[in-house]
Amino acid sequence: AGVRGGGEADGGGGGIGGGERADVGAPPPGTVIEEALVRRVDETTGNVQVTLPGGVPGVVTAAQMSDHPMTGAALSSMYRAGDVIGPLVALEAKPRRSVLSRKLSLVAAAREGNLPGDVSAVVVGAVYPGYVASCTQNAGVFVRFLGRLTGLAPPSTLTDAANGAGGIDVEEMFALGQTVLARVVAVDAAASPPRLSLSLAPRAAAASSPTADAPLIAALFTDVDAADALADARDADADAVGDDSEHGAGVVLSAAAALALAPGADVVGTVHGVREYGVLVNMPDVDPDAVGLITFHQLPLTAEAAAAEVTEENAAEVAGVHDGAAVVGRVLDVSRREGVVDIGARAALTGASAVAASTTPSKKAAPKAAVAAAKKRRAAATAASQLPVGTKVTAEVELVKPDYAVLSLPDHGGAVGYAPVHHLNLRYADAAERFQPLQRVAAVVAGNAASGSPGGRLLLTVPLLGGVGGGGGRSDGSGATAGAEQERAGTTLEGVVHEVQPMQMILTLPGGRRGRLHATEATGGGGADAGGFPLRNVAVGAVIAVVVIGSAGERGSMLELTARRTPKEARAIAAAATDAGGADGGGTGIAGVAALATLDEGDVIDGVVTAVSSDTLAVSIAPGLTARVPRIETADTAAALRKSLTSRFAVGQRVAAYVLSADAARRRMLVTLRTPAGRQVVAGAKIAGTVSKVAPGGGGVFVQLNSRQHGRVHVTDIADDPRPELWKDYKPGDVVEVRVLGKGEGGEVDLSLRASHLA
Repeated sequence: AGVRGGGEADGGGGGIGGGERADVGAPPPGTVIEEALVRRVDETTGNVQVTLPGGVPGVVTAAQMSDHPMTGAALSSMYRAGDVIGPLVALEAKPRRSVLSRKLSLVAAAREGNLPGDVSAVVVGAVYPGYVASCTQNAGVFVRFLGRLTGLAPPSTLTDAANGAGGIDVEEMFALGQTVLARVVAVDAAASPPRLSLSLAPRAAAASSPTADAPLIAALFTDVDAADALADARDADADAVGDDSEHGAGVVLSAAAALALAPGADVVGTVHGVREYGVLVNMPDVDPDAVGLITFHQLPLTAEAAAAEVTEENAAEVAGVHDGAAVVGRVLDVSRREGVVDIGARAALTGASAVAASTTPSKKAAPKAAVAAAKKRRAAATAASQLPVGTKVTAEVELVKPDYAVLSLPDHGGAVGYAPVHHLNLRYADAAERFQPLQRVAAVVAGNAASGSPGGRLLLTVPLLGGVGGGGGRSDGSGATAGAEQERAGTTLEGVVHEVQPMQMILTLPGGRRGRLHATEATGGGGADAGGFPLRNVAVGAVIAVVVIGSAGERGSMLELTARRTPKEARAIAAAATDAGGADGGGTGIAGVAALATLDEGDVIDGVVTAVSSDTLAVSIAPGLTARVPRIETADTAAALRKSLTSRFAVGQRVAAYVLSADAARRRMLVTLRTPAGRQVVAGAKIAGTVSKVAPGGGGVFVQLNSRQHGRVHVTDIADDPRPELWKDYKPGDVVEVRVLGKGEGGEVDLSLRASHLA
């Protein structure tokens, strides 16, 4: 099969036509042109016609505008005749024009001499940037470099899965002109034309460098800044001639405002509204047109409030957010075109007291320690702009956008950086497959002010997890490596923490394998919270002793681990799961299947709180098994039940629970946090409950005693003193203590609220 065919993603199609013309002297492939002048933009195709130094005509097709297709298309529409574009690299020299690319990856590779133009420059095993010339389901993907040098990546080398592109739509997976990293598998120089066999398996390509995906994030911000600069130029031209028709050019925030709102800058504003997507903030001191946005997870919540789900309806109550409230935060991201400033205000990011102190009108009123802490944080964040490219850092995910994530570096003063969501050779259906807010990840510095990044931003990459072999790994978003040798249940290993997520850690194991340590199987952190919050204060890079339970998924791509069980206990769990048909780790996972199969009513288990609402607690029993605990089942005493769940529980907290029932067929378990004695409904028992109904006209008070049983207080047993309409002292939702007087033959429970009965 020839490998020089394919589409015309470089715009090289079309003959000379209409007779012979003199050669225009186009620069040879690989030549970098720093600047060219735009002649015109084809509104239909998005191609940009340019004039190179010396008057040579050239074309930058829409597909060659950027490594990032979306921002490249937006930038293309901004150009007009006379604008400057560059740098560019010559892809092909045609008699009548030069075919050019503005892709940062290709320009950088050409500068470094790492963009081959003929087979003699190709090294087997090397990774080169190129672009998709064409692709078909049967043949695979044709990748072009300089000139007409083209290689073929067959379907079997397009993914990390063992079956290659089986079941994948190749033409949907790769777009014409898309930037890719191609690893050369073989070269047949004797063939005519020479044949290049390539692999586009993401991990095989990423093996070349931990910053291999940097062009995606660099291109995005380079394009955005270029478009904003063009808009500023349009404004300046309009001002010069007094023409208001084009003033603004779609940019809301001025360049001066954007400079004041640099990533990580401290900002002060006032709340002017709460919407379903977050809190809106005015910043008149910066720019009256700027609108600050604080997503709910970025609010400066107390530990208790952080456990609750903040919404538009409860923001004022839970987070103290109301119109006119002052907010202190840090800039996470800015869109000059939309005028929106993403703000982070959570204490862990801002160092709340330090920021507040540093912005206090009277410095004398601010504690010296707070001011010093703020200065230290700012200095550390500034120093991050000088970190060498390739430096490994620990990062926390602050925001997740469709194409990039906003990260902060807790070990570097909370410096704000940006990482691409996707990889050059792999796109996720949803950004949430890759990142979650507040997730902790291992990142690599890919650019900053010292290296000349766009706008001096701190650019980061988060390398793919798992092995980097030649296409044998699986790229499923979990970072696992398919086909990894599975350790037996009970095997003791040491793992290095690679990521810390809200409810689990991803560990690197000996031999490059990956394992999942769920919060329910982790030990407590150090200090006062030991045993209380299993994942609190766990650092990326920490070494943890673990025991293998089995496979963590249906594909066997990860190991399920435990840090709180003995090898014997781990083997028992694996055996129980195997007997129940759940040894593959699918569904509720090995630990979940074993729990459903072996636990009986009354057994005590450990769980970890995953969510807290006003009336329900979500408790994870195992990685794939979560129980919903109603408020009535969260405490034995009325005093405790009267307190809100958000004040008593926090996400990540370990709790002890009693099993009420386990249904393996429905994969469901009911649990309670009440002791058996505290919820037992027998004659003479004093028990806490909640009023569920007050019957009008003397019908009595109905009380929920637990999730399964209710009782009734007859009007004569409401109080010792006979008063009219005693039932009006109670309303649904009230927490009360009652004495069980007895149970009828039909199961009805008679209760008393009399003080004499409760004494």
